[in-house]
Amino acid sequence: MDKYLWFPCINECILTSLMKEISDHIIQVDTIKATVEKRRTMVWYDNVSSYYEGLLQVANMQSFFLEHSAGFHTVEPHKIWKEYTTDYYQMDTYYRLFHLCFQKALKKSNSLLDDLFKHVTEKVEGLYSHWFLGQLGQNWSDAAAGDLEKHGRILEVSQQKDFYRQRVATNDNRVFVIISDAFRYEVAAELSEQLRRETQCTVTLNSAEAIFPTVTKFGMAALLPHKKLEITERSSGDLAILADGQSTDAGYRDKVLKAANAASVALKYDNIIGMKRADYEYIEEDKKNGNPILIRKLTPIQMPHVDINELKQGRKAFTKEEWMDVMLRSIGMEPDMLNDREKWLLLARMIPLVENNFNLCELGPRSTGKSHLYKEISPNSILVSGGQTTVANLFYNMA
Repeated sequence: MDKYLWFPCINECILTSLMKEISDHIIQVDTIKATVEKRRTMVWYDNVSSYYEGLLQVANMQSFFLEHSAGFHTVEPHKIWKEYTTDYYQMDTYYRLFHLCFQKALKKSNSLLDDLFKHVTEKVEGLYSHWFLGQLGQNWSDAAAGDLEKHGRILEVSQQKDFYRQRVATNDNRVFVIISDAFRYEVAAELSEQLRRETQCTVTLNSAEAIFPTVTKFGMAALLPHKKLEITERSSGDLAILADGQSTDAGYRDKVLKAANAASVALKYDNIIGMKRADYEYIEEDKKNGNPILIRKLTPIQMPHVDINELKQGRKAFTKEEWMDVMLRSIGMEPDMLNDREKWLLLARMIPLVENNFNLCELGPRSTGKSHLYKEISPNSILVSGGQTTVANLFYNMA
């Protein structure tokens, strides 16, 4: 029947036949796969594609069941871990894809097929929930009990708490860490395959055992740089997780990262999703230096009043060199980029602001900052450009 394509009802007849067989516990894997493959290239397929693709996942699940019909009996927990990350995770993928197809089919709705498709879900749940999760879960619980009781973790399995030390701190290149809560391993496997296919780059997929309890706030803390994690109880009764004594709540994670590497930065999805490309691209020099700071807007301000006595008192806390740096930064210069001679030359420009009747002549090419200080920094100075003025202007109009 699957060779004919002239009428839409042909698809309904084929699907009805396959679904009834599945409901009667007859899942012909090769027949279903061959049928779906043929129907994909024929007309009217898009109208019922969700049903066909859903049945294909049922066939995949049945194939997995037949391959592992003897059950799961591995004794060593780290070997079960490896078996899952290389093989067993595929059952999770088939189950997820089936339900995606099932939800799409219900949205389109077909009165002849919907009820039959719902009966198919009963077979799917039997394969997945009762057989796969039931047997594999029991095998894992029995095998892992000894390690968990004695060590609190599974030996010979990477640990989540070592992520920063092993994956970030030791990496010579810039590292981008994207954290997605409750991201299943099988979805990560699908994503890595998609990246490998679309970008033609090298993609590796690894796994790690989460810390207990496997709750988001604990997992997020474990991913941050730390030597010691602690749990304390707040006055509200909530638990707080500390990394080397520092809170790991969302607002403090940037601080924890910078304590380990000053060039690190923590960003939330909501903060970057609206950015344009230019907003988060580093300039070439910043790329070399690993500087994550980007100034999007700068509005200079001037203090309306300065308490000179308070300023003198604060000056005592600085050395001469530190105070020179403060003054240079106050006029927009970065002292770390200057040698001592350059610092003194720039400070010399300030002398007319503090010394009465001081005449200073500075010769230099255009756009070297000769006028900037007097024009932008102090409200008590008046700049006359180009020498076009008179004695009257100086002593009357501008006074």
